[in-house]
Amino acid sequence: EEGRHDLELKVWDVANNSATATTHFVVSSSLEVALVEVLAYPNPATDRVTFRMAANQACRAANVHLDIFDLSGARVHSMDFEGEVLGFRDDVMTWNLQPSSGSAVRHGVYLFRVTWENEFGQSAQYADKLVVLRPE
Repeated sequence: EEGRHDLELKVWDVANNSATATTHFVVSSSLEVALVEVLAYPNPATDRVTFRMAANQACRAANVHLDIFDLSGARVHSMDFEGEVLGFRDDVMTWNLQPSSGSAVRHGVYLFRVTWENEFGQSAQYADKLVVLRPE
């Protein structure tokens, strides 16, 4: 059935010790792009941040665009990834906290927006907050 599902697996060894693992997945009959999760880590960031993305577009060509904005709405940085994404969850981009214009960004809260487009022109977006910590 379509929708979000949870799968829990419980196993035992020969000494009757058990362990449990859970995974989550989404079933969809559509081939449209879906960003299931975007994680910026570490967050708060001090010197770099990596963007891990989970989408339904494994082993396919992708154009991923990342925009970083300050809280006034000014674009601080942009970057693109074009290529084949090999898995459903990939570390697609890393940003060294240097704005497109030069020197390092200041400490504070920033917004990031990810736009993922497949080879058919279908796209999905995700936005969230990123905290940058800098020594004073």
